[in-house]
Amino acid sequence: MMTSSFSGVFSSRLPIIILYITIQLVFTSCHKESPLPVLNKVVYTATQDYVMDNGLMVPKGSKTWIEENTLHIRFPDTYRFIDWGTYADKNGQLSKKVVELQEVSVNCKCESGSGCSPVTNGTYSGCVTKNNSCTKCEMTTNATINGIKWTLYVRKGDVINLSAQPALTSYDPHDLTSPPAYDAMFESDTVRSLLTAFLKEYVSPIDAAILKNTDINHLPFNFYIIPVEFLGHIIYVPMNAENPALRDDLLVYLFQTGGIYYPREENYTCSCAAGGSGCNLHHLWYPGIGSIYYCDAQDCTDCTLK
Repeated sequence: MMTSSFSGVFSSRLPIIILYITIQLVFTSCHKESPLPVLNKVVYTATQDYVMDNGLMVPKGSKTWIEENTLHIRFPDTYRFIDWGTYADKNGQLSKKVVELQEVSVNCKCESGSGCSPVTNGTYSGCVTKNNSCTKCEMTTNATINGIKWTLYVRKGDVINLSAQPALTSYDPHDLTSPPAYDAMFESDTVRSLLTAFLKEYVSPIDAAILKNTDINHLPFNFYIIPVEFLGHIIYVPMNAENPALRDDLLVYLFQTGGIYYPREENYTCSCAAGGSGCNLHHLWYPGIGSIYYCDAQDCTDCTLK
């Protein structure tokens, strides 16, 4: 009697059980597939160095791809984007800081017309329009840091190869292809560490102490302004010609013969020959390390020390 009663109850509830199982299977199937859409993302590798229309340099070996109408750029391991980033909160309060990034993103926005989209391949990345439907296509460079989207300031040379070796030079800076240094570089802990290691080779702690209260126009005897290509940028370093580290250097010959490009006690200024505003002479002194001078170009495209 008990078995017959149980069978009857089970039989009456069987349609409900089958319906429940069917619903669970459908729900589980949807749950697994919805959050993980298949993305047909094509990743390109830059076959050469190239510069985007907004001035951002994409080094050879960089990875580029487009996802959700955003262009993504990941630089090679030794390269970093180093420059200012800004962020405005919901109250309009602006924050600004120097960022050091291996990956950035680029968005395209049509300000006049319609149809402005990102494109990329192994030799070019940027924004394009179809049939000239957009007459003003704005490109912005961004990065998401701790969940916050920062807008990046882009200039020539702010994608830096941190493995580049510093080199002394005596050339006229107009003959140098490297851009001048800029303020944001020296806000980076990585850059300051590399600069400290370089200066220690050529500037003694005693010389550094002497340079503390001097300026580029009134250097002590035997000190000269030496142009240095540092991380792909030009800086100017006061160095003592009597320093043992320079005795075997070819620059000593230039010191002795007067062939060095920058003599002492001149009215040094930074001059802008092309581009926008900026190009100001800046000076940094590091205790026990020494001094550097550089022309912060800002919006000037041809900024040199004269």
